Amino acid sequence: MMMRVSMSAGAIVLIAVSTVMANGSTTSLRSENSHRRLSFDEIAGYEPYTVVTDANAIDLDLGLMKTQLFANDEDDIRKALNIYNNGGHAGQYAEITLTNRALTAAVPDGTIALGTDLQNADVQGTVYGKRSNGDTNIVFLYDISEVQSNYLDCQVGALQELGLERTRRCLAASGTIKIGEAGSYSYNYDVSSQNKNLITLASFSTLASSNMLACANCPHKTFEKFYKFYGEASFADKWVVSAAQAARAEFGQQTKVADFGGLSFDARANASYYGIVLLTMFNQVIYQMEASIDKCHSNEDGRHEWDLAAAYHAGSLEGTDGNGDGNMFHQLADDLCMETKTCGRSSAGLSGRSYVNRMILDNLRDAKRYFTTRQCDSLRLNKENIETNMQIPLVQGTLIQAYKREFQSDNTIDEAKGAAFAAAIAPLVHECSQSDANIIWGNMRMGSETPSFAEVKSALERNYECLRISCHNVGGVIDPLTSLYYSGAAPCVAGTVPTMPGAPVSSPTFSSTTNSVNNSSGGDSGPQNKAAIIGGSIGGVVGFGLILIIVVIWRTKRGKESRPAEKGNAPVFKAGEESDDKEVL
Repeated sequence: MMMRVSMSAGAIVLIAVSTVMANGSTTSLRSENSHRRLSFDEIAGYEPYTVVTDANAIDLDLGLMKTQLFANDEDDIRKALNIYNNGGHAGQYAEITLTNRALTAAVPDGTIALGTDLQNADVQGTVYGKRSNGDTNIVFLYDISEVQSNYLDCQVGALQELGLERTRRCLAASGTIKIGEAGSYSYNYDVSSQNKNLITLASFSTLASSNMLACANCPHKTFEKFYKFYGEASFADKWVVSAAQAARAEFGQQTKVADFGGLSFDARANASYYGIVLLTMFNQVIYQMEASIDKCHSNEDGRHEWDLAAAYHAGSLEGTDGNGDGNMFHQLADDLCMETKTCGRSSAGLSGRSYVNRMILDNLRDAKRYFTTRQCDSLRLNKENIETNMQIPLVQGTLIQAYKREFQSDNTIDEAKGAAFAAAIAPLVHECSQSDANIIWGNMRMGSETPSFAEVKSALERNYECLRISCHNVGGVIDPLTSLYYSGAAPCVAGTVPTMPGAPVSSPTFSSTTNSVNNSSGGDSGPQNKAAIIGGSIGGVVGFGLILIIVVIWRTKRGKESRPAEKGNAPVFKAGEESDDKEVL
């Protein structure tokens, strides 16, 4: 069944073609009006309220791009960037021209349009962007199905160059189209070149300035940290393209430089691919949640934007249960938990779903109850939980690559991967400590000498409290042969985080209402797992001074993360209980 998809102003604005932008359209793609009539396919365990099947397939663009990047040929790099810029799987539309007459009346954005496909069957869509009396150019946005496996059988864009296009359900090259109450018109267009995509991987970054810095409730705080660090809004796009092309990327007033010149194809591919996941998609997921909260405060329904956050976090290849093999942040978190011993609800396992993804899923689900009651502050707490947990893989990847570079194989591939992870975590650390961010960037940037793992590890750990993450949930770097931590790479212990030379000594302290972190060194704490603090003091007079030693031991049961503030609690599962995840460690 194909779903009618209408659009409304103020939601996600992802416009990838100048003809649409020239119209000044500010309408949204796949809006909240596509409310659930059926139970939609789950996204890695999350059941969406609205139809986001095409957005959920953006990971197919990333998968194809990844394949071309790693093909080790300059022409394949060009094809990869064509997919990056022009897409093939999300936001499909056709640019058609009316031939027998111009519009005889104004046509509102979202007006239903009906034509026939290449099989002479009916195909329905909507007019994207309002059109005026006398216009002859129409953007026909295809309706999509709620079934992920067959959401739309018209996929062209950059797929044509690879011979992967699907045109069976595309509008016929010429025919008659009925446009709402404006009547029927003859039209034509080129099926191969004028079936395009509104949602592309590049558009997330190239439109970031308008979406995250210049919107009504902007700037969005997290994106602003990246903007301040790099000095420009399209930093992710510059990173991705420069890495693929083996070029030098200069950010802002050359305050940050990433020189990818002279790298091997594999190193370039890694830098570009991880740039999309860590810089582009990380910020896009957070943007969608911010957009959802903005709608809540405006007394609008933000469930579609929340669903998009889930889609951009996981993607279609993870399947309905999250156990698939994807390309997005969800897969990255699961991969890294096996290298840091942070899988499962205990954040102490070596296989299965990551602790990070479990917490993200819990909070995505939990937030759904706040939309109908407009509890926007509680919704924000879920967003903060998710964002905090999403920082953990950034730290883990940086630690792993720093260790590999110093002690294993300091090759350009590890350098490129490490630089990408550092490029994502350094702006967030920079908000806490500029000096520590500079240590991380200086050690891990492209072209750096062999890094000091100890320096990078200490610089990260000094900021765990500020980032609201914990030693236990970050884990350490595991030797895959022994499943033990490498020497010097074990997780830090709460209360023993290193300080900068000369800095006052202070132990990390976590509020009982601080969300989404495990506040111990030995296990998870949760809403029903109250930490016990054992305070002991030993006093003695030595010379003229009094030394007071307080030992704080946080003990926890196997369970959930720290309690979100006030009403933002995510579902809690006691030790031994299973969540409704399809896979349980």
